Amino acid sequence: MKNNSFFKFMLNIYMFMTNKPLIKHFSTSSLHIFCLALCLLTFLPPDTARSQSYDPTEKSKLQYVGLTNDPKGILNWKIDSDPATWIGVTWGVFNDTYHTRIINIDNKNLIGDLNLSEFNILSSLNANYNLLTSLDVSDNTNLTALEVS
Repeated sequence: MKNNSFFKFMLNIYMFMTNKPLIKHFSTSSLHIFCLALCLLTFLPPDTARSQSYDPTEKSKLQYVGLTNDPKGILNWKIDSDPATWIGVTWGVFNDTYHTRIINIDNKNLIGDLNLSEFNILSSLNANYNLLTSLDVSDNTNLTALEVS
């Protein structure tokens, strides 16, 4: 049977990668199911395998910025959009949660008061060339780079 050689090959790969012996007496159907599951887990796209979530406070504050400070909708920080696609935001994982690491919103025609307080992991903010009247970055303990003009 030619099909069994593929499944035995996949089983050998699993045993090599995990360094764990498996029960050597598989029925043909259970071997097929095991190999199919192994193939599916191996080729999942990264977003499907992501188990972390976005910090709800930071996400809602950025969505508010998108609603109130971005009249042209350039940033696309909307409730129904994936935060990983938000323009100018770089996320980082800390304690199994995505937090805002970098915000680069220079020259986006943003207006009004911008509240980016309590972004504990934020390390860099570039908000140059906007029409902001105030900026709150209080309690951003990791902020090391700030560019605003």
